[in-house]
Amino acid sequence: MTAREHETDPEPIRRAGFLGRAALLLFAATLGGCASYSTEPSPEAQRADWEARNIYPQAYRSEILAYMRNYLNDPRNVRDALVSEPDLKPMGLGNRYVSCLRYGLRNPAAGNPPGKEHIVIFVGGKLDALREARDQCAGAAYAAFPELERLSR
Repeated sequence: MTAREHETDPEPIRRAGFLGRAALLLFAATLGGCASYSTEPSPEAQRADWEARNIYPQAYRSEILAYMRNYLNDPRNVRDALVSEPDLKPMGLGNRYVSCLRYGLRNPAAGNPPGKEHIVIFVGGKLDALREARDQCAGAAYAAFPELERLSR
């Protein structure tokens, strides 16, 4: 046998290298196409979903009481409690039902104000969040909330 007989034809190797590179390029293009496709809902769909969850909280007082039972260190320390009826206010992507809650403390801790004012945010008719109010409760029509003053653990 001569050395020449053991040599292989380089043409099939070149062809395989070309096909491999072409397949790799096609695979990369496919992945790139998938990466640019968004499954995120459109802004209109997000806003419609947001607004669909605006259900008037029929039992807003009992929702607030249940939350405050856990929120307050000593629920018996509350005095002069007031609450407003839920009203639609602009928030986030659209509107949310928001109620204002104001109460005083009989024995405020050192450095704490004697009274507090919160906004209560409702989603789907249920209490979603309670935050300190800034100017969101200006002009709110408050009514007495004696149930909060009688709250105990």
